[in-house]
Amino acid sequence: MSYSDDAFETLTAPRYTEEDAEEDVDSEIIDLADRDLYIPVGSADDLEEHLLEQVEEYPDFEEELIDRLWYAYSEHMQDLRDAPATIEETLQEVRAGHREFHAEKVAEADQAPDRENVSPRLSLGSSYSMDDFDEADLEKGSYFSKDLESVTVVGDCARSSTDEEATIGFRFPARTEDGHRTFASVDLTVMRNGDVVDADGGWITGDDE
Repeated sequence: MSYSDDAFETLTAPRYTEEDAEEDVDSEIIDLADRDLYIPVGSADDLEEHLLEQVEEYPDFEEELIDRLWYAYSEHMQDLRDAPATIEETLQEVRAGHREFHAEKVAEADQAPDRENVSPRLSLGSSYSMDDFDEADLEKGSYFSKDLESVTVVGDCARSSTDEEATIGFRFPARTEDGHRTFASVDLTVMRNGDVVDADGGWITGDDE
């Protein structure tokens, strides 16, 4: 494989970032508010503003709000600590707990080998190091060289040129303003004798070529 411009950096970049984590934190708090508090909001900030307004208008209602919010959070996150004293502290702890959880996912993504980022972006399945390639004990997926310039894709051989169950797909991504999308794709089947066939059954290589 060859990479143009900054494609290598783009394809090997971690698949889960701090920005993704913050979006997930916000989304989970929105779901918590809607599911357990019956308060539809557009963001975690909206929930905080709404609850603080409720407490300011109905001070005696704060303890109930804290109990409901902390119960919903602790059940989901398995946090066995006692609830904080104020609604503001409770909201801070809820955010902090969700952020801590997703920070671990960010750290794991940062430590992932480059091949584990490239393979799913090219729809190449599970990724392995070429150092582990052993024809006597192969796993389905893709075996990458250290420089990621060579990849061996392992799959089932096709029974015939029209065997759709043995299709191996290759996806070519493009970066857009909205992220990544597939701008081209190729579906191939490989016969046991090494012949390669496209998705329409046309022979690409064969013994007579």
